[in-house]
Amino acid sequence: MNGFSGTLTLSCTVVGSPIGLGCTLPASGSTGVSQTLTVTTSASAAPGSYTVQVSGTNGGQSRTADVIVNVKSIVVGAAPSVQSVPSIGGQANYTVTTTALNGFTGSVTLSCVTPLPSGITCGFGPTNTSTLSVTPTSAGTNSNLRISVASGTTVNQYNLSVKAASGTTLTPTTAVAINVEFQASSASFLRQGLGDRR
Repeated sequence: MNGFSGTLTLSCTVVGSPIGLGCTLPASGSTGVSQTLTVTTSASAAPGSYTVQVSGTNGGQSRTADVIVNVKSIVVGAAPSVQSVPSIGGQANYTVTTTALNGFTGSVTLSCVTPLPSGITCGFGPTNTSTLSVTPTSAGTNSNLRISVASGTTVNQYNLSVKAASGTTLTPTTAVAINVEFQASSASFLRQGLGDRR
């Protein structure tokens, strides 16, 4: 067009150089021949709309075109952040919220990051399965997380991570904690009471 023909030197750049976004093009191409622009993102890329500028030069002439790329994502949170359970065993329920950002669609799989501490198990949803598929919404989708503590678990605070995975690259996590506190069993109290009467 208008004398702009032949072999072109191609380049691309993400306007503003945002963290977590990049682009690649073949180093050269010919007019009238399609080339593939590849835009890459990492977990550090913030959701939003970004402009990728593509340039082709030949003989001192240059042409540019802008491409809009929408980065979609999800966030996951849990409340409350910490709960307590006696060392004789028990359970605590948390609400896990997954939220779709910038038009994200599709499902994610909730799970606790393994390995879990000895005596601690995680279950999601009404049947307390180790994984649960949910569909995030922009308003947030709530799911129940139950952390169970076996009798005799060592007294300590255990920090766990809950993961919401979409594929292998989008895997945000959130932290929850379970505080296992010492509590004597009823049998111990009974023995102690009988001993006091002697």
